[in-house]
This record gives sequence, structure tokens and C-alpha cells, in this order.
Amino acid sequence: MAYAPAEVSGVGLGGLVALGLLVPLWGRPRRDAEGALAVLARAGRFCYAAYDTGLDTVAGISTGTVAGGEVHEVVGRLFATGDELGRAAGPVDHARLRRGLRPAGAGCLTTRRRSVCGGKAYEPLTIRRRTVAGRARGRTVGGMLILVTGGAGFIGSHVVTALTGAGHGVRVLDALLPTAHRTSPPIPDGVDWRHADVRDAAAVAEALQGVDVVCHQAAMVGLGKDFGDAPAYVGCNDLGTAVVLAGMAEAGVRRLVLASSMVVYGEGRYECPSHGVVRPGPRKVADLDVGRFDPPCPRCGEPLAPGLVTEDAPLDPRNVYAATKLAQEHLACAWARAVGGRVAALRYHNVYGPGMPRDTPYAGVASLFRSALERGEAPRVFEDGGQRRDFVHVRDVSGANLAALDGLSGLPEGTARAYNVGSGEPHTVGETAAVLAEAHGGRAPVVTGEYRLGDVRHITASSRRLRDELGWKPQVAFVDGMTEFATAALRAG
Repeated sequence: MAYAPAEVSGVGLGGLVALGLLVPLWGRPRRDAEGALAVLARAGRFCYAAYDTGLDTVAGISTGTVAGGEVHEVVGRLFATGDELGRAAGPVDHARLRRGLRPAGAGCLTTRRRSVCGGKAYEPLTIRRRTVAGRARGRTVGGMLILVTGGAGFIGSHVVTALTGAGHGVRVLDALLPTAHRTSPPIPDGVDWRHADVRDAAAVAEALQGVDVVCHQAAMVGLGKDFGDAPAYVGCNDLGTAVVLAGMAEAGVRRLVLASSMVVYGEGRYECPSHGVVRPGPRKVADLDVGRFDPPCPRCGEPLAPGLVTEDAPLDPRNVYAATKLAQEHLACAWARAVGGRVAALRYHNVYGPGMPRDTPYAGVASLFRSALERGEAPRVFEDGGQRRDFVHVRDVSGANLAALDGLSGLPEGTARAYNVGSGEPHTVGETAAVLAEAHGGRAPVVTGEYRLGDVRHITASSRRLRDELGWKPQVAFVDGMTEFATAALRAG
């Protein structure tokens, strides 16, 4: 009798991957499925639990020894009928199995959510039904299936390329909003494409089927034109995130990489010679109107020295977009606690690179400079050009997503961990415009003295946590990246 293989996935605490030798359980009597689990338990002294074996999923725990060695990885699939394994297993205490307990004398208590054996805790595996063809749509052999929301966008498309290059299957969900996409983007080969909005609960639920991890990039970005954009920002960014998280909770997807932003900090880190590290408030219009752009010490009024902001800095969003990004992080934290999920929130700093959108209020400053040069105009630099930013290449950002994906398994259940994604090297906006103009062979920048309410003066990142914990480091140097970007293709939208 032929059966489709059962796909086994799951990561144990401390980075252990649980053993996955289970059989196709759908359409089989409960006794057969429980007998199959019993064989594994007796052969390798495994902790195990069986639940809902008449449905599509079974929770199982596996840890112990096989041939004298502790099991640390998935070692294969088992192709056999439940009848064969049931006969091999012999009598099974079905009542105890249904209660999620190992047979008497094993000395190991297993619950639906976790198993504790010898002082170590392990998570349940999920066994998803597969088609006879043996592959869920979008999945690659040996890789995970990852849902990338906003995968057609500037950063999202680079993340998709990095994920497929790493051997993962990718499913993209993108609404192609006109503010970000004036033309339809190309669809990479092998990517499962879904044209839908993250606020569409039914579409999100369908897209989550069979998914291992969600990489949530979808967002309305930029400062916008005025506060009248607030409903659109909150709808896209916060309602959309809530719908995705609710769908993940229902689908049993417990790992999330969230695209956050440096804007959650407000102003960066400042130090006063007399009062140490201080937090200046929002800059005053009266000061900006007369060209006083640097915030003074809120205690003594003296000039401040800017530094690198770390993830434990106070969060102080200064505009609607920033408020929605912080709300995304709060929603993700609440979700992780509620379901035992794991979240890596990547706080992107000023991302640039090929494929940036051009000529929109939502484009980044580097893209606006690049577009001006392309039109034969001088880049217009606001304020005095001395505002400091941390420019990070989009390829390095996609690499940070890969590092976060790999690092999720090391986080405890119910944890959300923030990571700055930046170069750690401050560069002024005026310097950036000058490098781009020289590389493009265009007109020199013009410093206008104009300003935008809600802009911060200085914000540059310390990415030490990302480097130390996940092994990431930027590969593209500032001048090299900007020189490439000066003539790189931009997207119309």
C-alpha cells in the first residue's frame, strides 16, 4: 500500500532539531498512528505524544538515544503503512498516549506544548500532510517554505532573491499598492506568487498553508505628505500586521522575521559633556526656521555629541510612520507571548541599492538624490547637510534577514528580539549627495536650508548585537555601494 511521505519540521530549544521519523497518519485508524509512535519510542527510548491523529497534524516529541548517540537532527523519513508499524509495536496504552504521557517507568513527562527529559526541554514537531507528488507548492528539497509579505517591494525582492539562493522555497504575498508599484514587477522563477493584501484574512490564511516561517516586509514606508496619510499608514502597517499574526496563530506558524525601522528611536544617541547621555525632545519650529538644526541638551542647552544608538535605547517615534512601526513590534511581542512564538525584529537603517523606487514621497533620500541626477538636476540637500545617517546596502539587509532566519531557533519560546541593521558608520546627508553626484558625473549638490517636520537630526546604529549573536556583518562599503548605486537601475514607483 503506497502513502505520501509525511513532512517533519521543528526546532528544539538551544538549536537542537528534533528527530522526525514518522509515517503518514491521515486516513488511518487512531490505533495505527499511535502504534507507529510507540515503535519509535521503544526503538530509541523516545519521549512522545499523540494528538488528533485522525486529522492533518500530530504533535510529537522526540529526544533520546539511538545506537548510543543522542539525536540532534532530522535523520530521514519512514515510508510504511500504519498497519505494519502497529503490528510491530505490539500492545499500546492508548489512554496514556491520548493524555500525552510516556508509558509507565519511562521517567519522562510529555505535554502537548513541550517535553522535559533529563532537564532538557524540547518543542513538538508538526507533521503536515503532503501531496502524493511529495512536495508542497513553493518548497525546495532541504529548505524551508517561507512566506515573504511585500516580497515585490524594494527590500522584499532582494530578500526573496537571497532566500531562493539559500535553497529555501519562497511564497510571496504582495498587494502591489500604486504608491509603491507603478508597473508590475517581474516574478522570479520558482516563486509562488500571491497577489493579495495582507489585510485580507482569507488570502493570508491561504498563503500560510504549509509555511515554516514568515518574513513580514509589507509596509507603507516614508514620512508621507502630511498627517492626512495616518489612516493609510495605520491600515497598511498595523492592521495588516495584526491580520498576519492572527493568521499565523491559527495556522501554527511560530517563527517571524519582522521588518522594523530605525524610526522607532526618534532621535539617536546624544551625550552632553556635563550631563552624560540625554534624550532631546522634538526639534522646535522656531529653531529650525533660523537654521538651528542640532538639538541642544534639554538640561543645560549646550551642544550635544551624537553617537551610535543601541537596541536598548528608549523608543520615541516622531511621526506617523514611526508610530506604526513601533506598533508592529508591540503586536509581534504580544503574539509571541500568546502563542510561544519567536520574533526577530530587524530595525533597518537607511537602506539603499539597486531597485529603489524613484520620484515618490515615500522614496529614501539616496533615491531622491539619484533621481535628481538622472534628470540632470542638482541634488537638493535639506537643512545644512550635516544630519548623520547610517546607510546600509540592500544586499547587506537581505543578508541580515538570512541571519535572523537562522537565529530564530536559538530564541526561547515567547521571545521577540530586536536587532539594528546598519553599517555602524555615520555619514552625513551632504556627503552622500556629493559622493553620488561625483560617481554619476552630475551637478554638485545644493544645500537648501529647508526642513521636514518629523525628521530627526542624527541617527546611526550600533549593529554589534546582530554581529555578535547572529554572525552578520555588512559586506558593502559606503563609497563602493554609493558608486554602484549612482548608475544602478531604479524602479518606477
